Amino acid sequence: MRNSIRYILVFWLLHFVAQAQKEVSYSYQNISVLPYSLQNNKELEHLDLSYSNIEKLPEWLSKFPNLKSVNLNHTRLKNPLNDAQILADCKELISLHWNYAHLAYFPIPLAYGKKISTLELEGNAIPFLPKNIQWLPLKQLNIAHNLVDTLPNEIIKMKQLKEINLSFNPALTNPYNYKILAKVKSLESLILQGIKQVPKELGEVKQLKKLDFSFAAFTNLPTEVKNLPQIEYVKIYQAQSMEVHEFIEQISTWKKVKTIHIGAPNFTRLPFNINKLPNLKTLIIQNSCLLQSTTAVQKLPLQNIQFIQCNFANLNEILLPFLQNNNIKNIGLQQCTIQNFSSDLDLGNKDSVLFTDNKMFDFPFAKGRIQYLNITGNYITQKSLQNLTITQTIGAIEGNNLSYTKEFVSAKKIQSDSSQTAFKVTVYANIGGIFPLPNGAQLHVPNDAFLDINHQTLKGDVVMHFTYLQNAKDILLNDIPLWDKNLQALHLLQGFKLELYTNGKTAFVSTKNPIKIMYKSSEENPLLLQYNSYKNQWETNDKVMKDCDLKNEVISSNPFKLFMLNQNKNLGEDNQVNLYKGNVQIKVKHNKQKESMNFDLVADADYGLNIAGFSNNFTLAYPELKTYQNIRWNYMGRDLNED
Repeated sequence: MRNSIRYILVFWLLHFVAQAQKEVSYSYQNISVLPYSLQNNKELEHLDLSYSNIEKLPEWLSKFPNLKSVNLNHTRLKNPLNDAQILADCKELISLHWNYAHLAYFPIPLAYGKKISTLELEGNAIPFLPKNIQWLPLKQLNIAHNLVDTLPNEIIKMKQLKEINLSFNPALTNPYNYKILAKVKSLESLILQGIKQVPKELGEVKQLKKLDFSFAAFTNLPTEVKNLPQIEYVKIYQAQSMEVHEFIEQISTWKKVKTIHIGAPNFTRLPFNINKLPNLKTLIIQNSCLLQSTTAVQKLPLQNIQFIQCNFANLNEILLPFLQNNNIKNIGLQQCTIQNFSSDLDLGNKDSVLFTDNKMFDFPFAKGRIQYLNITGNYITQKSLQNLTITQTIGAIEGNNLSYTKEFVSAKKIQSDSSQTAFKVTVYANIGGIFPLPNGAQLHVPNDAFLDINHQTLKGDVVMHFTYLQNAKDILLNDIPLWDKNLQALHLLQGFKLELYTNGKTAFVSTKNPIKIMYKSSEENPLLLQYNSYKNQWETNDKVMKDCDLKNEVISSNPFKLFMLNQNKNLGEDNQVNLYKGNVQIKVKHNKQKESMNFDLVADADYGLNIAGFSNNFTLAYPELKTYQNIRWNYMGRDLNED
């Protein structure tokens, strides 16, 4: 009896604890409706439904007294108008994220949300904003990747609006929009990613403090725009049509610029004329191949320097001019590839050093005095830091990665059973495919990738047998090389032993069409490894490493979304739309009389396609997948043509 009472009390205690959560997530879960029991959680403040199969929101959602934010990203609600009304009735709702959710119009009831200050509607097919949007107390509005051409005049009445994101909309080049925004006195930040030509009317928005020209295609700023007096933050990331030194020359009249965010694969040298920004305090360089720095940075009042996803040919040469600037107090190197360095740099006195996710075994600084150090995502030992004076630390000294460095020394002396997990993948050799791996990487198998012992191309089934080694000890006890010579792939692969069979016989990987593993630590700079079955090891692409040929970030050049193409009524007779999504060129043609829609797909080598409504691993190369819901797909990629 006592045990029964005890179990009941424990059950209700756990039930109460589970219900009294401020943050609840059903992200990626296969639910179509919210659980009724969620009503008991009166403490709910943040609800995440992103990537779920939710079909509608319950009316009782509006009764939560403390609900502040809702995330509906990548969902497909059946009746957005009803759901928008429920969200508008949430009295404390401040932030709503409804991105990439197949919205064909602005959910008008949202305009009556009493406290919504952040609204994100990116990646939909919204053609215009309603006039009653003026009633929203918005501070941030994101309508990037939509079909908006003209902003309503009523935006002028939005007294709290500080930031608007118009990226990849027809509205970017409409001069009328900038005349409207010039009258929004509270506006400080304007995000114009993908803009192809800057209208001179942008120069009228003189209250702006922040401009984002990432992925822009223009080469010159109009004279009127060069006179913006209040700009403090400028971002021109991945704008490869303009050289950075030319852009700096054009904005040299913006004397208040404190932060500049630059970077592109063709950006290799920091220009000397950066000293024409006399108040520059923060410099962010991203996704760049850095070969040379400049002494001009020594004279700037720089306080913060940050490198993100960069490739350093020689780290010492790049950093030395920055370290000679005594104003710099914070240095960051995150997700970078460092090929050559010597550990003799003096950090000096720094407030913080963020050296994270660089996959390094050595710390590149010999000495220094640091208040805060973060070295997570590396394999750095405490011995490497013995000449540093550090007040606070986080990372390998206290984190999990230190176990790797300890076991490198003692692994050969340990005799214990390895912990391994085996799994198999069957591949049609003449077709190939793309397969996810347990660590989040992708296995890319091209067609005709396999050979028999006589070097003849194999057809039919090939079984790929993986042995997944689960910890550092297992990796070190394994005699087969599992990483490249610089050990850069150790933490990504975690040890994959790969064996290939066809009809019970050993198969090999062609050096002409090798299978590859792509680990996307970021969209801009993936690590690419290819398998050499004769050496039994994964190898990096040396050309990418040496030439510093970083991958461009893929951005749609047209904001149309594929789901819109299923709605025949939105296309006129024999209309044709060209889209670019990922690495697939898509041509769509609608025949109104026959009520048919044909797709012509031209794919690059990376022909995986991830579209809402299709399987995440949808592979265009499979001929049996050439039809979907009575839609004919004409595959024009190189693989099936060769087959």
